[in-house]
Amino acid sequence: VIVDSWNDTNDDGKVTSDDAQDFTYNYGTVTFYYKVTATGITNTDWNPVFTISHSSAATVTAEWATTIDGTYTTGLFTDGTNNSFTVSGSNEFFVKVTVTNGTDEENLTAKDFTINLDEVLSADEYGNIVTDTNTDAIYQKITARPNTGDIQY
Repeated sequence: VIVDSWNDTNDDGKVTSDDAQDFTYNYGTVTFYYKVTATGITNTDWNPVFTISHSSAATVTAEWATTIDGTYTTGLFTDGTNNSFTVSGSNEFFVKVTVTNGTDEENLTAKDFTINLDEVLSADEYGNIVTDTNTDAIYQKITARPNTGDIQY
């Protein structure tokens, strides 16, 4: 968290008791990486279907790649809508979720993030659906920041 600016109402560079408490904070960016692995298949095409949902008011974007340091494809939905694509030549992929809090998301309450695999719609290249999942949902939480109240001097 950094102070983006403060309200200097007098425009004279001097801090008064009124504007000393009026800061604009930038809450920064948080990035999560999720690894999804399909067991029982190797070096084939498969089509995972999953949702990403969250309780944050921040700007949340998501993208995917077959390696954690690979080239990520943008445009995944983060609003609970189904995401689907074809993974070629790998039994795993990575999802990168970026939470851009900026000055909007103070985060005084914890924020939940969930990726949920749809085991009925996910299938291998031959249309065989998932028959068993070890874990079909992955949860992440951004904990609440403490509310310090007014800053006094």
